[in-house]
Amino acid sequence: MTEIRYFQVSAFTDKLFAGNPAAVCLLDIMYKTEVLEQIASENTLETVFILNKGLNYEIRWFTHKTEIEFSGHATLAAAHVIFNELKHKFSDLTFKKKDGSVVRVSKRGDLLTLDMPVQPLEEIRMPPVLITALGIMPLKVFSSGNDLMAVFETEAEVLEVKPNFKLLGNIMINGVIVTAPGNGCDFVSRYFFPTISINEDPVSGSPHITLTQYWAAKLGRNELFARQLSERGGKLLCRYKGSRVEVCGKAVTYISGKITLNI
Repeated sequence: MTEIRYFQVSAFTDKLFAGNPAAVCLLDIMYKTEVLEQIASENTLETVFILNKGLNYEIRWFTHKTEIEFSGHATLAAAHVIFNELKHKFSDLTFKKKDGSVVRVSKRGDLLTLDMPVQPLEEIRMPPVLITALGIMPLKVFSSGNDLMAVFETEAEVLEVKPNFKLLGNIMINGVIVTAPGNGCDFVSRYFFPTISINEDPVSGSPHITLTQYWAAKLGRNELFARQLSERGGKLLCRYKGSRVEVCGKAVTYISGKITLNI
């Protein structure tokens, strides 16, 4: 019998029942992909597996259906567990991805900061299928990495978007960001990711790379406060650093326990 320490953590929030929850599993060895997939399939949340390698932590991310390249909120949740549950004594962490690249997280007080590289951001012609899928005409559409970003004039329009997820899922992209200037913050957003069975992500880390890059140039400021307008909602502090973006937030532990495997 094997036991794996397990935590459920809500990221990008300072209170329970908000933000984006993730399952964090602390491994003693890195199991075969099939085993990780089976564990993750028991969660409706995204699951992050971490293994202490001394100078860094190996990290892998899964939805309940498939392995994914990166998850910002799950990385923040993993860092929260290492800093707060394992009492990591330093203020910086390095996570090593399966492809060998790294993700860094730092802690200052109770604020966790993801440090990520920017991606090229290009305005494109509006795909007619995107307008149909969103049900409302944006001002502009941009492409960044594997995401599309639709910019609207007001926060109210972002809230009004009622996507046709079947149509969105047929567009050959990862996800769709919708955004506008915010009421009481610098900008607001929502993020739809039906290609991996996440119709709307509660709070997202990686899309804020694109969002921060765009709004920093638009507003002429490099430090921005953002809200994600999902049902659970989330708050993020974002900093544009030229070639990199810092996405900052808090996290809270909801559940801690153990998974027992007969392997």
